Amino acid sequence: TLWAVPPSLYVGNTSQLRADVRDQYGNIVRNDTPVTFTTDLGDPGPQPQMTYSGLAVSLLYSTKAGTAHITATSGSAQPVTTTVTFVPGAPYSVTLQANPITPTVGSNSVLTATVYDQYHNVIDNDIITVTFSRNLGNLAPTVVTTTNGVATSRISDTLTGPRFITATSEPPALVGTATVTFTPDIPFTVTLTAQPITQTVGINSALNVTVTDRFGNWVADGTPITFTKDLTSSIVSPVATTSGIATSLISSTLAGTAHITATSGTAQDTTAVSFVPDVPSTIELQAHP
Repeated sequence: TLWAVPPSLYVGNTSQLRADVRDQYGNIVRNDTPVTFTTDLGDPGPQPQMTYSGLAVSLLYSTKAGTAHITATSGSAQPVTTTVTFVPGAPYSVTLQANPITPTVGSNSVLTATVYDQYHNVIDNDIITVTFSRNLGNLAPTVVTTTNGVATSRISDTLTGPRFITATSEPPALVGTATVTFTPDIPFTVTLTAQPITQTVGINSALNVTVTDRFGNWVADGTPITFTKDLTSSIVSPVATTSGIATSLISSTLAGTAHITATSGTAQDTTAVSFVPDVPSTIELQAHP
């Protein structure tokens, strides 16, 4: 027969494996009969172990939580088995992960706090309270009890930028941190202005464009903007934003009013530039008759 003392214990400790070995008639086998202990979890120590008064003893050690299935074999005797359960130890550390780490404004990032023992086993055998806090943003829930060693929360915001989140377990007070950076949404509003709005032919008028998302944040750098116009003219298009702003130029050698449209995504705005004649350059004189 084979049994363990104790059959359940915390990781980092040893359970004594005891094998009682007898012959086919139930007699205690002679001393120094070899017995080999094997396991699928932990370390049973040097093998084989030798009997004394029919008993062979080995010590099973594990820093990994789980159930060890142990087998004892000796000669041609039928192998015998038993189990030992190693459970996680006391809370030692907390890790906090965010997914995604760069969400779009208006969406959530899921925060996952995991509580480990000193051997990095998830503490799934106890209920631990975790408190979430942040510098900015909307966070809910803020106080959560673990399920299988894990506590979850969510953070959202309508403003861009980094958010620094802390998860604190108790007892004892252990801290995990994560950073979530909210990025702009797609273009929602385009504002187009021209300077000057009246320009002499052959000279540029500057086109200034500001692009924001639905929450008023500047769109991401590199967001493309295209321009169209109805007057024969020269215009720089496309251009890309920097801090939500982009600049282009329009010029024309033909007098008239250019109606310009700036488009980014599905958002657009329009303005107009009037090109007026330049100073006299040539005079043509004709007499008739």
